[in-house]
Amino acid sequence: MQNVIRIVLAAIASTITASAFAALPDSGLWAIDTEVDGKPGRGFQIDRQGGETVIVSYYGYRADGSAVFYQAVGKITDGKSFSADLSEYKNGRAFTGNYQSAEYSGSVGTIKVVFDTAESGAITLPGTYAKPISRYSFEDTSRRLLASHFDYISIARKGPLAAKNSGYLYFSIEGNELLMFENSNSGLKCQYSGGTFEQKGDSFRSRGVVSCQGGKVPMTNIPYRLDQLKVDETGVLTGNIYIDDAPIELQGVVA
Repeated sequence: MQNVIRIVLAAIASTITASAFAALPDSGLWAIDTEVDGKPGRGFQIDRQGGETVIVSYYGYRADGSAVFYQAVGKITDGKSFSADLSEYKNGRAFTGNYQSAEYSGSVGTIKVVFDTAESGAITLPGTYAKPISRYSFEDTSRRLLASHFDYISIARKGPLAAKNSGYLYFSIEGNELLMFENSNSGLKCQYSGGTFEQKGDSFRSRGVVSCQGGKVPMTNIPYRLDQLKVDETGVLTGNIYIDDAPIELQGVVA
């Protein structure tokens, strides 16, 4: 099977303002992290359209146990923040009823969401405090990481890995730890390890240290952070890596 890798490795420079880093949410089903237990509960359907327009549909329960549905529509500000009235509707069409348009019933308050990645953030519902949320996935897609190796071309403009390289990557999962192995055609061999990996939606993130041999100077325990790592249905690997705050670009090639 052919695989393409397109990973962008970038540093966060202290001179760049926070608003420069967008964290626009992926569309899909979201849930409060502490409430995910495999049983029916409350959640959110988040849809992003036209770049910055976001529609949040909330489903949950009233104090008497009856189901309730709210919806909020607004725009993302500063690339990551969303705030809008959470509206309730009534008298819409029932499953077996005749057509009738729903009526606006009023606002239950303001909903606020701050996204830190495309698949995670924090939500503040009316009358509550901020709680972490993540895009929910019914499928464990980690097996896609183990399916094959992924060829790459990398350009590191500065930092401990500054060079132009090509080679291949492959992954291993041991318990709850993600291991990534890099073998470059220049002879550099690196192992990324030491971090627990988490699934967020259909992507993964991890942090730990990377050690390399075969270069001019051996490197040991250089900090790295990996997020939004995913392999899609066609075998394309994407993600973001930050290595000791040094920017690196990886360009995709076909294996």
